[in-house]
Amino acid sequence: MNRWLSSLLATLVLIAMLQSSSPFLHRFHPLLSTKSSSFRRVKSITSLHYKNLTSTPYTADSSAAAIQRVDDEGGKNKFKVVSNFEPSGDQPKAIRELVSQLSNPSNKYTTLKGITGSGKSFVMSHTIAQLQKPALILCPTKTLAAQLCRELRSFLPHNAVELFVSYYNYYTPESFIEASNTYIAKKSSINDEIDSLRHRATRALFTRSDVVVVASVSCIYGLGLPADYLDAARDIQVGARGDIHFYKDVLNKMLYSTPEDNWGVKRGEYLANYQNNTIKVWPPYEVEPVQVEFDQATGTVSKIIRVTPTTESDEGIDLASPASFKASDLKSESLDNYYIYPARHFVTKKSRIEEACNEIEKEMGQQVQKLRHVDFNPEAAYRLEKRVTNDLLLLRETGFCSGVENYSRHLAGRAAGVPPETLLDYLKFSGSNGKGSTSSGKKEESDWLLLVDESHVTLPQLKAMYHGDRARKMSLVKNGYRLPSAFDNRPLQDSEFWERIDQAMFISATPGKFERELSPDGGVDMLIRPTNIVDPEITVRPTKTQLKDLLLEIEERATRGEKTLAMALTKRDAEDMSSYLIEHGAKATYIHSDLNTVERADALKSLQNGTIDCLVGVNLMREGIDLPQVSLVAIMSADCEGFLRSETALIQMVGRAARNVNGNAIFYADKVTPSMQRCLDETERRRYRQIEYNEVNGLKPISTTGSEIKSIFDIFREEANTESLSNSVEWSRMPKKDVSYASPKPSLDPTITELVYNLPAKPGIYKWYANKEDRFPLYIGKAKDLKKRCKNYLTGKDSRPRINKMMEGVKWVEVVITPSERDALHLEAKMINLLQPPYNVCLKDDASFPYICASTPRENQYGVLPKFERVPRKNFKTNPNFDYEYFGPYASSFEVDKILTNAENDYSLRRLAFEAKNGENKESSSVRYMENFENCKAELFELESKGYIGEGVGSAHSPIDLLFDEETNYSRDVVALAPLKKGEVLVKVLQLRKGIYRGSFDYRLTLPDSGDEEHHADAIYKALESHYHDDSKRVSDDYDHKPEFVMTQLPLDREANKIIKSLLNKGTTVRAPRKSGTNKNTDNVAMEFAIENTNAAAEQILEIMPPSMTQRGTTVKQIKERQASLQSMLNLTHVPRVIECFDVSHHAGEDAVCSRVVFKDGRPHKELYRQFNIKSFTGNDDYRSLTEVLKRRFARVNGDSEGEGDGEEAWQVPDLVLIDGGKGQLNAALKGMEEAGVGVVNAVAASNSTTNRAVNMCSIAKKNEEVYTYVEDGTRQIVNSEPDEAGVLMLREIRDESHRFAVYNMRRRRKKRMMSEN
Repeated sequence: MNRWLSSLLATLVLIAMLQSSSPFLHRFHPLLSTKSSSFRRVKSITSLHYKNLTSTPYTADSSAAAIQRVDDEGGKNKFKVVSNFEPSGDQPKAIRELVSQLSNPSNKYTTLKGITGSGKSFVMSHTIAQLQKPALILCPTKTLAAQLCRELRSFLPHNAVELFVSYYNYYTPESFIEASNTYIAKKSSINDEIDSLRHRATRALFTRSDVVVVASVSCIYGLGLPADYLDAARDIQVGARGDIHFYKDVLNKMLYSTPEDNWGVKRGEYLANYQNNTIKVWPPYEVEPVQVEFDQATGTVSKIIRVTPTTESDEGIDLASPASFKASDLKSESLDNYYIYPARHFVTKKSRIEEACNEIEKEMGQQVQKLRHVDFNPEAAYRLEKRVTNDLLLLRETGFCSGVENYSRHLAGRAAGVPPETLLDYLKFSGSNGKGSTSSGKKEESDWLLLVDESHVTLPQLKAMYHGDRARKMSLVKNGYRLPSAFDNRPLQDSEFWERIDQAMFISATPGKFERELSPDGGVDMLIRPTNIVDPEITVRPTKTQLKDLLLEIEERATRGEKTLAMALTKRDAEDMSSYLIEHGAKATYIHSDLNTVERADALKSLQNGTIDCLVGVNLMREGIDLPQVSLVAIMSADCEGFLRSETALIQMVGRAARNVNGNAIFYADKVTPSMQRCLDETERRRYRQIEYNEVNGLKPISTTGSEIKSIFDIFREEANTESLSNSVEWSRMPKKDVSYASPKPSLDPTITELVYNLPAKPGIYKWYANKEDRFPLYIGKAKDLKKRCKNYLTGKDSRPRINKMMEGVKWVEVVITPSERDALHLEAKMINLLQPPYNVCLKDDASFPYICASTPRENQYGVLPKFERVPRKNFKTNPNFDYEYFGPYASSFEVDKILTNAENDYSLRRLAFEAKNGENKESSSVRYMENFENCKAELFELESKGYIGEGVGSAHSPIDLLFDEETNYSRDVVALAPLKKGEVLVKVLQLRKGIYRGSFDYRLTLPDSGDEEHHADAIYKALESHYHDDSKRVSDDYDHKPEFVMTQLPLDREANKIIKSLLNKGTTVRAPRKSGTNKNTDNVAMEFAIENTNAAAEQILEIMPPSMTQRGTTVKQIKERQASLQSMLNLTHVPRVIECFDVSHHAGEDAVCSRVVFKDGRPHKELYRQFNIKSFTGNDDYRSLTEVLKRRFARVNGDSEGEGDGEEAWQVPDLVLIDGGKGQLNAALKGMEEAGVGVVNAVAASNSTTNRAVNMCSIAKKNEEVYTYVEDGTRQIVNSEPDEAGVLMLREIRDESHRFAVYNMRRRRKKRMMSEN
C-alpha cells in the first residue's frame, strides 16, 4: 500500500512539474520539456513506474527508458571510486592539489606530471570522483583509449565509463595529388562493434549525469545534430496504437536497415515477421535484440521483450571478466515501454534533404561558373557538374550518396563557416545540474571536465587535424572534385575546441611547452611510485657490436625470467632486427603501426606470457603497455637526433622498464646528442629524489604484477559478448527461409529480364543503362558469371537500397566479356574511373595498377644498396642518381607485396641489408647482397618474358594481360565478325584507348547469294567504311574517334585497305593480327577479346529475335494453324508434328559442325538436339558435310552400329526433314539418306531404296525465303508460297533455331581448339 501511495505521489509531482514547465525538468532529460516534439510521443506519463525514477546501479544494458531516472540527492548519480588500495606515494598530494586547483573557477588549466608507473589513472579517477563532474578524457590512439577505459571501469564500476573512438578498421581519405594528376577516392571499412560503443557513449550522455567518456581525437569531427538525434528517438509502449507496418516505417526513419539474408539481425537492423506479428530490432547500443509483439486484432503493441544481464547484487555481473558473462547471467525481461534511439548519429528529415539538394544545386551552378569563367578550367567544371549531378540523383532517390558527408553543411542547415556539431555538443546534456541545450535551442553553461592523457602527443594532434583536412580539400575543390561547402565537413579548429572547454587537466610524464605555460606553478609532480621503484639506470654503449651485445643481454635476462624491449629506428629495421635475433637463437618478434590492433595485442601478450623474450618495436608509445616483466629497454641508434630520438621520446621509452626493480636502459650510440644528455640529466634527477624518499621512509621497491594486455576488440567483448545468447530466453526464433521476410522485387521493364536471361555465363563486366541509346551507364560491375550475377539484380534481394531503386529505371544492359575474372576486375576499375556512373560508390579514383621497381644507385653513393619496391605506376621514380627497371603491372598491391616478400626470403635480401647496415662485417654483407639482388632481378626478367609470374620468386598470379596495358593499346580499334542468320553477319568495332575499353559499334550486314565466308572480309570493309565516315560515332569527347592502329580479324585486299586508310589520320596502320614476331602475343590477346565479345553479341541477337513460336507466348491454336498450312503447302498426307532441321557452320573451313534441332508440336525439344562434328574431311564444303551427317543420322534408323545413338526416341523417323539451304543442299542431304537406306516420299531416287522407310523432305533458302521440295520426276521444285505465310513462318523459325545452334557449337569447338593449341 505504501509503495502504491509513493508511486502515485511521485507521478503527481512529475505531472505538476510538467505543467509548470519548470527548468528543473532538464535535470531529468531535455525530452521532458513540453516544447519538445519528442515528448509529445509519450502517450501516458502515468505509465512511468516509480521504480524507474529511483537510482539504480548502471549496467551494460541499462534501459534507454532510464532518461527519467534520478537519485534522491540533487538529481544525479554519484561518482564513487572502488579499489582495494588507498592512494600512496605522491598520489594523495597530487589528488589534493589537482582538486584544489580545479575547484577554483579562476584556474582553467592544470597539469599532472606523472612518471610512468606512478598511477595516473588512479589519480584521475579520484579527481573526477571528488569534483563530481562528468568528464571527457582524450587519448592519442584507439588502443590507449581502450586500455584507459578498462582501467577506469575497474575504479568506477557503478558509473558510466564509455569508449568513443573512430569506428574505421581502415581509412584512406579522399584526395587529389596535383603533382601526378591522381585522384584517390575515399576507402574505408566501419567496425560495427566500435560503432556500438559510440552509440552507448552518446546514450549515456542523454540518460545519466555520472558519465566518463574516454575518446580519441576523432571526437572533434562532426557527429550530427544532437537535437535531430533526440527528436528521431521513439518511446514504444505496451498498449500504444500502431501495427507492424507503422513501426516498420518508424524504424526506417530512424535509419534501421533490414538484413541481407532474412536470417538473424545485426546491430542497427530490424526484421519484421508477418506470420508471428513481431518485429525484432537490435539497437546498436544493446547486447541483444529487443522483440516487439503486436496484437493484430486491436492494432496495438502487446508485448516488449528485452534480454539483460542479471543484477541480483548491487554490482551485477562482472563485466571485466569474460568468463563470468554467459547465458546463465542473462534473463528475458518484459517491459512496459522501451525508448529506442536512431541507428545512426546522422539523422536528417526527408523534407530537409530536398531543401539541401536545392541548396547544393545552387552552389554547384555558382562554382561551375567560377571554374569556367574565372579559373578558366573547363575540365574541372565539367567534372564537378557531372559528379554533383550524380550525387543529387542518389540523394533525392535514396537519401544517400558516396561522400554524403561533404554535403553535411547543407543537410544540417548550417551557415558557411559554422563549425559542425561534435561529441562536445552531446556533453552539454550531461553535467552536475543536468544543464545543456534546451528544446528552444538556447545554450546554457556546461559543467564538465576535460582530461588530456599523454598530452605531449594528443595536443599536437588536435591542432593539426583542421589544417591537414583543409589542405587536402583545397586541391579537391580547386580541381572540381568537391564543392566549397566540403570545407565545412571538418574537425574543429584549435580555437573552436578550446572555446568549448571550461576546465582541463593535462596528463603526461613529459608535458610540452603548451601545458607548462598554461598550468599554474608548472603543474603537479608525481615522481614517487606506489611500488617505490626508481627510474631505470641508463648506460651508453658503442654501435659497432650492438647486435652481439643485445643478444647477450637478452639471453642473460631470459635466464632470470625477465624480458627485453628493443627500439629500432624504422619499421623495416624492427622487422629485420627481429629476423636477425630469431636466426641467432633468440625468441623475438616485432610490433609496429602496420600491424592491426589485434596483432599488436597478440605481440604484447606473447611477451607477457613468456612465449618470447624480446619484443622489437619503433617506440612503443602508441600502446597502453603494462609490462613489469621488462627489465631492459635497448634503444638502437640513440644518437640519430630527431623526433624518435628526442628528449621526450627517450624518456618515454626508458620508462617502459620502470615497473621492474631490475630495470635498466641501454643507449647504443657513438656520441651523446643534446637530447640524450637532457634525458640522462632528467633521469638522474628523478632517481636521486626517488632513492632519497625510499631511504628516508625505509621503503623497499616491489615489482608490479601488471594487467593483461587486451586489444580494443577484447575489451568490447568483455562488455558485450558477441556470442548469440538468445537461446537462453523465451521468444520466437525466426525460420531460416520464410517468404514473410522476402523483400519486394523491384518493378522491372520486361525487356531487361529477357536480355539478362540471354547473357553469356562467362567472366566480364556489365553496364546497366536507363536507355539503350544512353552514352553513360548508371552502374558498372564485374562478374565471374555474367548471367548469374545479373540475374541476382532481378530478385530484389540486394541489400543496397540505391541498387534496388536503380533497377526500377533500368532498360538496357551491355556486357563486355574478358579472358578471366581478374581481367574483369581491371577493366571494371578503369571504366568506373572513366565514366563515373552515379550508382557506383567505389573505384572512382585514379589509383593505377602497381609495378615492381628495381632501383640501382649509380656510382659514388657509398653505403646505398639497390632495392625492390612497389610503385603505383611506371616511370614513377625520377631520382637522377638511380637507374630504374620496372616489372608489371600487377592486379593489386597484395600481389606485389607477396612477390617482394618471397623474393626477399628466397634471396635473403632483408637479412643481408640489415647486416650490411648494422653488422660487424658490413662490406662482406654488402657484396653478398649485390649478388643476390642481381640474381633475383634476372629471375624476375625471365619469368616476365614468359608472360607470367607463376613460380620461384613470385608464386603469385600472372601480370595484367597486355589487353589493358596503356602502352600496348594506346589507340587501337579491333574488328571482328560473327555470322547471324544465313547470309547475314555481325561486325563489331571495339575501341581501345590508353589500355581502356571505351566502347563498341555493331554493324549487321547481308552477304551476297553466292556464299558466306568468302565475303566476310568484304563485310568488314563495308562496316569500317561506314564507321569512319561518320565521325560523330564516339563514346566521349576526350579521345580521338579515329585510332592510330586498326586490326581486322581477316586481312583486307589492297584496294580496301587503301580506302580505309584514306578515311583515317595520316600514318594509321590497318592490318590483320601478326602470326609471328614481337607483336604476336599482343595481337592475339586483343583479337580474342574482340572475337569473344562479337560472338556473344551475335548469340544475344539470335536469342532475342522477333517473337516466334519457339517462345512461350505462342498459343496452341496458332501452332495448329501453322501445321495445317504447312501440310497443305507441301501436300503431306498427315500433320507434320515432329520436324528435324539440319544446318552446317564453320569458320573459314575449320571447326565445321552440323546441327540437328527437333521440334514437336511447334515446340523445341532441346534434349533431342544433337551436334555432329564433320569427320570425313576438312575444308569448306557444305554439300559433303550434309551428305555425311544425313547418312550418319539415318543410319541409326536401320540399326547401323556406325550411327550415333543414345536412345530410341532420339533417332525415330520424323514427320518432316528440313534442310537449311537451296537446291544444292537438298541434293546433298538426299544423297546421304540414300546411302543410309532411307527413301524420300514421292521421289524417283527413292525407288532403289532397300527399305520401305521413307520421310518427307524439303529445304528453305535465305533469298526470298524460298521452299524447295521433290516432284515425281525427280526434279526439284519451288513451292508456291509467300514468306509470311503461316507454314513458311514455321519453317523459318525452325531454320533460325538450327542455325543458332550450329553457330554456337562451331564457336565452342573453335575456342576449345585454340586453347589447346596455345
